[in-house]
Amino acid sequence: MLIQFRVENYKSFDTEQKLTMIAGSSRNNSDHVYDIKGYSVLKTAAIFGSNASGKSNLIKAMAAVRNLLGFNIRIPPTDYCRINPSNEKKGTAFEFVFSIKDEKYIYGIEILLSSGSIQSEWLKCAKTGRTVTIFSREKDKITTGLNLDSNDKMFFAVYRSEAKNYHSVPFLTILSKVPPNKKGGLGTVHKVLRWFLNSLRIITAGGATGFRFTKRRDAFTKGVLPAYGTGISGIEYQPLDEMHNPIPPDVLYNVARNLNTKVVGDEPCGVIDGGAVGKFPFFFDENGRPMVKKMMFDHDGNLFEYYEESDGTNRLFDLTPILDPQDEEDLVYVIDELDRSMHPQLTKKFVRDFEKLSNSLRRQLITTTHESRLMDLDLLRRDEIWFMEKRDGASVLFSLEEFNERSDRKIDKAYLEGRYGAVPCFREIFPDPE
Repeated sequence: MLIQFRVENYKSFDTEQKLTMIAGSSRNNSDHVYDIKGYSVLKTAAIFGSNASGKSNLIKAMAAVRNLLGFNIRIPPTDYCRINPSNEKKGTAFEFVFSIKDEKYIYGIEILLSSGSIQSEWLKCAKTGRTVTIFSREKDKITTGLNLDSNDKMFFAVYRSEAKNYHSVPFLTILSKVPPNKKGGLGTVHKVLRWFLNSLRIITAGGATGFRFTKRRDAFTKGVLPAYGTGISGIEYQPLDEMHNPIPPDVLYNVARNLNTKVVGDEPCGVIDGGAVGKFPFFFDENGRPMVKKMMFDHDGNLFEYYEESDGTNRLFDLTPILDPQDEEDLVYVIDELDRSMHPQLTKKFVRDFEKLSNSLRRQLITTTHESRLMDLDLLRRDEIWFMEKRDGASVLFSLEEFNERSDRKIDKAYLEGRYGAVPCFREIFPDPE
């Protein structure tokens, strides 16, 4: 679970900004809080603010670290905060504090984006009463606070030497070359990397959700869509005419080759996003060959293709796996513009349904939104409501908790009246007639 994220000198963030999921003094909705060995961690964070306030940049900051660690995608050299020219020569810093089961970890990295070189990097594990440094990197100097056995010392020395030749590659990525079955202290890096690549699920605005489509998830989705007033009573799959198959064979075979599981028969093994032409679940026939089918939505006997549905229905279809109570535990969903294309009441129901999920799932939802009707203290706690606004050109993040509002105040009304800031400021573009 995410406990805290901080960012500095990245895009519209100049000075350090911090999103904390640690519960504040609010007492309502106590079931929105997880207890993790002395930490009270929130289930949800909703971030409000005007257009261009920097909300999406917070999501992009998390995604930038994830992409760097897992896919070696370097952060562009001009992504430092350019409102101050001197920032080009300063490091850009990110830090995640998170838990895996009941162990707390701290991973941070500072990069000089203009050159791509890593200035510092650290991974720590906070155990009962003490914090152990798994590794600490200051440019070429890399140390560990672990009491390593002879084999681990050898691994650490080899990968520390390798890191000196790769100034732009995180040491966490390099150290993950340690055998994955390693039970010593260095084996922790695999657990941490899996958290970034699997448990931290980031969905950018308009981006693909990347959920694996299975028979069980198919059945769950068929139950959710009718409950949200979409008019859909079911989902069917129909064969595609080869002449009208929009998925090139090489794409289909590449996707099939990378699957961990291959189920032959009528169970969908995944879905290929065809963009404007729809989504195409793929299957394996009795000979083990991959094939795609056409997804059809049943409206009381009338069938419509995915692309014929409204954008809001398609958005809901993409997001329904977040509500799946049988999915993995300990997942952090970070979503830019949860409410995009969705009716305000539908968005509110989605958040309410998420909050109803059992706390045993240890699931979090962090989202940006313009839907002010979510500012309902019956729905969210004060410490789950955040604001982003520009001050002197830089993004600033702050919580409603700072205002210590009464539980009976109409927060959405007060927000739109400008009580908390983070609302658009307009100027007239046409002069008043004299």
